[in-house]
Amino acid sequence: NSKIGKHSADLIEDSEYKNYIFWLGGTGDDNGDYHWIDSEGRTNSEILNSNSFWMEGEPSRGYTDAATGDYIEENCITMFYQKSSGRYVFNDTPSDISAQYPGKIAYIIEAE
Repeated sequence: NSKIGKHSADLIEDSEYKNYIFWLGGTGDDNGDYHWIDSEGRTNSEILNSNSFWMEGEPSRGYTDAATGDYIEENCITMFYQKSSGRYVFNDTPSDISAQYPGKIAYIIEAE
């Protein structure tokens, strides 16, 4: 595979990946702030809420499902290519993203 060894940022810039939703290693806390998490599930002190990568109006922390009236908590960070802005953006999503984006999920991991 010619892509082996490329940096992950270069990989996601490839047009074939612009249809995927990337699940990133971040989570929301009880204060409504988002942080990166490590392999042990610990959050760091950096608050990501003001990061310029967020989609406009995000992070929202959740929404009310129009069909059921249930409040859906969003506590995970995803990234996808937003055609209207021509860039990759962060979005907060429920922890079960497979139901929202079937067949379009990719993962970014840190490896040493």
